[in-house]
Amino acid sequence: MFLCDRTFARCPDDFDPMTTIRVTGQIDSTNRLTATLPAGVPAGPVEVVVMLPAPSTDAGEQGWLEGIAREWRDDLADSRQDIYSPTDGRPPHEAG
Repeated sequence: MFLCDRTFARCPDDFDPMTTIRVTGQIDSTNRLTATLPAGVPAGPVEVVVMLPAPSTDAGEQGWLEGIAREWRDDLADSRQDIYSPTDGRPPHEAG
């Protein structure tokens, strides 16, 4: 794989940059990938990168996350914790 950055002139002269199109696909039980591409994409070979969802957390970590969420729920819902309001301060371009 060759990464190219024309900004810093690190590409060979014969390098042909690729166009990237992000699409969502489906992998079936026979490990076949299907995706619908936008109109105008020409037929031919392509390079595919598959990004899988992050693995789910284990039961111990899930319990910890739920406990933290439960503890913080009351604090975050308490209006006394709202120490800032939309009218506090000034926008950065007006500061000074």
